Amino acid sequence: MLLRSIKALLGHQAIIDTLGSDITSNLQVILLDKMYGDFRNQLSHGYMPASNYWGTAPKYLWWLALHILMLPLARHWKENYKVEEAVE
Repeated sequence: MLLRSIKALLGHQAIIDTLGSDITSNLQVILLDKMYGDFRNQLSHGYMPASNYWGTAPKYLWWLALHILMLPLARHWKENYKVEEAVE
């Protein structure tokens, strides 16, 4: 199956199962939603002024990308390391 758009990619069930519905919904809002983010369209077509690179949507997108990249490592930590209980 060939996915021709980012909207189709983020709506694909395998992506939703892997990342979770919350993360895919956030990505859709930031990248595609005309009211909130529309970051992909503005950036790829040159509609975004340089001052918007320090706005809320780009910062949140960077945080979300870092979060997605760290998910496998977080699962590894939870499986292999125990949390020590605080001694009072």
